[in-house]
Amino acid sequence: MTSHAGSQKTTVHIEAIDIESLQRSDQPVFLTILVDGKKVCKLPKIKYPQQVRWDQIRAFDIRQDSRVTLSIREARFFVCKSPLIGSVDILGRDALHISSTAWEGESPRELTLQVGETETKVKVKFPTPQGAISTPTEGVQVETRTTAGRVSPEIARPGGTQITPEEQLQPPVLEEVRVLELTAEDHTLLEKLRPIKYAAFDPTQTCLRYTREKYLEAIALWAKNDAIAQRFLWINGLTGSGKSFITASAAQRFHNDNQLGASFFCRRDDFKLNDPRNVLPSLSFQLASRFQAFGKAVSGSLRRDSDIWKFSVAMQYQKLFDAPLRELRGHNIPRPLIIVVDGLDECGTPPTRRPLLIALEKLSKVPWLKVMTSSLPHDDVRTFISRTSVECYPLPVMHGGRETFMDIYHHVKHFINHAASHRTVPPRLLEKSTQEKLSQWANGIFIWAATALRFIFQADNPDGLIIRLDKVLSGPRIKNAVHALHILYSTILTHFDGENEARTRLFQQVIGAVVASRHPLPVRALCALLHGQVGPDDVLRLVEDLSPVLWQDPKYDQGIRLRHPSFADFLTHPANCPARFFIDLPEQNVRLARECLSKMTTSLKFNICGLETSHIPNSAVKDLATRRNSAIPIDLRYSCIHWASHLADTRLEHTKREAILRLLDNFLLRPRALYWLEVLSLIGEVPVAADQLSILVHWIQENKNKYSIAANDMLRFVISFYDPISTCTPHLYISALPLAPKGSVIYKQTAQFRNIISIAKKGTTTWSANLLTLSGHTGRVTSVAFSPDGERVATGSEDHSVVIWDAKGGSVLVGPIRGHSGPVNTVAFSPNGRFVVAGSSDKTIRVWNAESGTHMCGPLLPTVRFISMNADGKNIGVGCTYANFFILDTKTGQVSSGSPDLHNASVNAVAFSPDGLFIVSASDDKAVRFWDSSTGASISGPLTGHTGEVLSVAVSPDSTLIASSSRDKTIRIWDARSYSPVGEPLRGHSDAVSSVAFSHDGRLIVSGSWDKSVRLWHTETRLAAGEPLRKHDGKVTSVSFSPDDRHVVSGSEDKRVLVWDATTRLVVAEPLQGHTSAITSVAFSADGRHLIAGSADKNAYIWDAGVHKAPSIVHGNPPLPKSVEFYPYGPLRSPTRTLPVGTDGWVRDAQGALVLWVPAAKSREGVVLTVPESGVIAIDSSKFVHGTSWVKAQA
Repeated sequence: MTSHAGSQKTTVHIEAIDIESLQRSDQPVFLTILVDGKKVCKLPKIKYPQQVRWDQIRAFDIRQDSRVTLSIREARFFVCKSPLIGSVDILGRDALHISSTAWEGESPRELTLQVGETETKVKVKFPTPQGAISTPTEGVQVETRTTAGRVSPEIARPGGTQITPEEQLQPPVLEEVRVLELTAEDHTLLEKLRPIKYAAFDPTQTCLRYTREKYLEAIALWAKNDAIAQRFLWINGLTGSGKSFITASAAQRFHNDNQLGASFFCRRDDFKLNDPRNVLPSLSFQLASRFQAFGKAVSGSLRRDSDIWKFSVAMQYQKLFDAPLRELRGHNIPRPLIIVVDGLDECGTPPTRRPLLIALEKLSKVPWLKVMTSSLPHDDVRTFISRTSVECYPLPVMHGGRETFMDIYHHVKHFINHAASHRTVPPRLLEKSTQEKLSQWANGIFIWAATALRFIFQADNPDGLIIRLDKVLSGPRIKNAVHALHILYSTILTHFDGENEARTRLFQQVIGAVVASRHPLPVRALCALLHGQVGPDDVLRLVEDLSPVLWQDPKYDQGIRLRHPSFADFLTHPANCPARFFIDLPEQNVRLARECLSKMTTSLKFNICGLETSHIPNSAVKDLATRRNSAIPIDLRYSCIHWASHLADTRLEHTKREAILRLLDNFLLRPRALYWLEVLSLIGEVPVAADQLSILVHWIQENKNKYSIAANDMLRFVISFYDPISTCTPHLYISALPLAPKGSVIYKQTAQFRNIISIAKKGTTTWSANLLTLSGHTGRVTSVAFSPDGERVATGSEDHSVVIWDAKGGSVLVGPIRGHSGPVNTVAFSPNGRFVVAGSSDKTIRVWNAESGTHMCGPLLPTVRFISMNADGKNIGVGCTYANFFILDTKTGQVSSGSPDLHNASVNAVAFSPDGLFIVSASDDKAVRFWDSSTGASISGPLTGHTGEVLSVAVSPDSTLIASSSRDKTIRIWDARSYSPVGEPLRGHSDAVSSVAFSHDGRLIVSGSWDKSVRLWHTETRLAAGEPLRKHDGKVTSVSFSPDDRHVVSGSEDKRVLVWDATTRLVVAEPLQGHTSAITSVAFSADGRHLIAGSADKNAYIWDAGVHKAPSIVHGNPPLPKSVEFYPYGPLRSPTRTLPVGTDGWVRDAQGALVLWVPAAKSREGVVLTVPESGVIAIDSSKFVHGTSWVKAQA
């Protein structure tokens, strides 16, 4: 390629273009060169493979921002547009770089063109200047910056050679070249995203040619026209209306036009494709591969944190898109790339897909990206789009109208004509009237037409075709599209079983499992999972008989799938489905849970894949994939991944529950639990263990039975030892197991594994109660709150910020959110979890979107002392210094009502009634007041009686009583209907009562006082329920009931959190310690499993509320392990007794072998290991086996 530069355009000449590996030889092919979509050169047709080269190519002009397209098409007659084989684009700046640096590249230069399953090589040959230095640079994507002036001689080319003085005279010249090629390390890092590669669009699932053109043309116009402001396109329509086919067809066109950034097609019947957490990593992976500058930035994020795929969706967006995109500011991309996400309604639940919608909205605002989605018009998606600031381009897919009818008619006609080309078809089916009638009966629903045609043409003779046609078209036409689809499904099923009980029973066994399964299973795997209740031949016949609604997907090794999710909806709703075909999902989940547990009990074993050594990671075992496929069949793999998720969806009577618990006894309380983790390690699914165990804990319900204790124990084990278990399977046994606390359930399994290490000073005998430390604030944490779903935590701090945290992983989801100019005194979530409101000493209140950190409203009002939200999250009550009390509308951000004059001093607390009708406030003016929650008008008051400042107020669950506490050392009960005191004050505390709360059943009141005590009171009698609870050594600052009212939590200035039994009045655990300053706020999570405490030490701790003996945590910065000393001799009886500990916790020998793993990071909660000041850990290695001897660990 040669060029003659001008200030605006550059003339480019290509000497020759060769092709190879083109898997087409039946038709001649021709090549067209286009610049910015306009044809500049059409090369004559050649007959491949006899001819492989085009030459005599005329010159053409390009600019820096031009897009040069080499398009290869079949040469056919009588076709309006020749079929495209494939195309490949070169950005103008890349072509100019090639031209300006022709001496660096080998000639010819290779471009890769993807054609179906194969890669075609397109070799572009450029003239190479005589004497030029050749430096291979194929596949390098470059970013260039040019100038029309001279280039200073010190600027070197990427190959290292200097630019000659003669070359300086040729403008424009390269001023800067940045090589953006992804390295092998980059590709390795990107694979850590664990992308779902088969989630991308399927080119075989696109619209029939000449159909749905109206929608495809609208999408094409939206994609190419930057004048259209809406950058978020939403395709929506009824079930079966063809949304996914339209989306796939559009994605195919984007791909052909080199405009597809990434795509993800969600599917309900695949647990990987219906999990919102898998979408962003997969999109980021594809976009990184498509746009290498972005890929470089993403690999940088992964280099800093390789476990991003495990994060929440909000955090994934921040790490995988927000941060990389900030690095790319200033990059010029000629036209937008399109992000495609299909089937949003099949991805998660409304609460779990909302963060994904937020992320997609943000992506649509990136200048060089557009987002196209499709879904049913579900309320949550429609509401999100209508309420957010996103500029949405809605594209409803209509199921009526002439155009839709004609598209279905073309589909029907094409199907029948294709069938007639290879089999005998009765004349009636070939008649236009019959084809039009079938199209009319579809009611605009493509899935009806496709299913009906498959059913009709399943018949093996002409008479059978007519019989089935008559069945489909029998009776009057049903104009309700969904009802008509259900009638068709009933017709197919009735024809299938003929009321034969054996066939109905087979249907229930097989289709019940297919509908309830978490992903498609091949026939043999399904039969094996069902323990031979059905045979492969019977299943294959059933699939064949029900082929109109079932198919075997090659993506899943011929796994059985329903052709459309509407069939599953039909089968699982008794009002729609005939009784004998109805699938009882809870009952099917019981069956699959039982079969999964049985499969694991009988099939799991130690060293199932026969690993020979513990010295290398799983990734270095060359034939591990072969071993896995042989030793861990699909049914066992399925059981290990999904057993608990099936339990979660059961509805068990007592006898069935007992049967499941007996299976759990043989699994969870035996070494098989370790063998289960071994399989998950080998197949790379260790994170599944935490999910399944969390599900099991919820399912068991009883917090103190042996199964719950064992499940919690195993969960702590997985979280604490994730690194060694996921890295190298043998270290599950030789590193993780011996390091578990000696009092833990899992440690009891060491009786089966005697040849492992022993540690002289191991630490405590139980797991630490501290699950997570939320560290990051630079000032004292003043307030903490769990979100209603328990998934997030909000903290407010004197550093003027609010942070939203992941309650499970401890990572920052949103924030620090800044805006306040003073300390944040209080934070609260709205009942729907969408907002967090913060009050500050800067005399303002601000409301933030808890999912994005977007500032919703504020700053408003003087110094905020306390805030509370009503049940629907629409209004916020605000107590503040000077201005007293206001009501804030969360939607408009405006003060909708208020009472600026009625309290005479600072408002310390406000609370909404649970019924949402009124608000109660407490103030330093010693009064309690009632307000109408809609108007803010005073209902009654002031209610006087306290002789000191009122510090806290609470409303009973039935909204009939108010409790207030005061510096006067008393608690008063007020009638919320008559606004009068109920009886005498509750007396007993000897100092100010700082906090008061009702139990969730309303029977008890708990109070905390500066007299260092906690008291319980009977609500009805207003008498003390026993003696004061005295264990604190400082003022009690905060008290709360657990959701089940069985426990009370208290926080104190003595830096400790105590959990009390509300019945026995005894402390149920040792003090939860770790904070180094006063506790300011405590709260239970919604499920009661976790506690959070905020402190003046700038941290918030999340604690395990189920731990009954919590060890103390060493304050300060304990020493980290530096090395391990083995005694009486070194590993493998080596004379070297001391080996260093890497920053990743691995102890390696001189050859880099993995000898042992120890917790190396001080933030690794749960693994309690005493490390001396020297940092040297003493290990008894007298029985320690590792390397090729590791299998002897089991003894």
